[in-house]
Amino acid sequence: MLKPVCAALIALTLICSGRADAQSAADADTIAAAKELVTAMRLTDRFTPLMTAMVQAVKPAVLAGRPEMERNLDAVMAVLIEGMNARIDEFVDQMAATPANCER
Repeated sequence: MLKPVCAALIALTLICSGRADAQSAADADTIAAAKELVTAMRLTDRFTPLMTAMVQAVKPAVLAGRPEMERNLDAVMAVLIEGMNARIDEFVDQMAATPANCER
């Protein structure tokens, strides 16, 4: 049980870590506009269902040949989703501050 929990925590750390220089790369007006867009699109409301759907999509592959792990996987995923939801504002800040690479 400890190894899957450690692996999940490492994955969460990698997913939720942001670039320290991203905020300095975007100006305050751009960041405010990006946050406003995220709010208007209600993206944060879609985060939990999206994460749940992603977990359900990979669940058969993770449990292949190991059905006894389902309860452990469900417990770890619940903790991960709860942790991500607790940091949703931070996630939005990072998304808004990250410059888009679509300008040419």
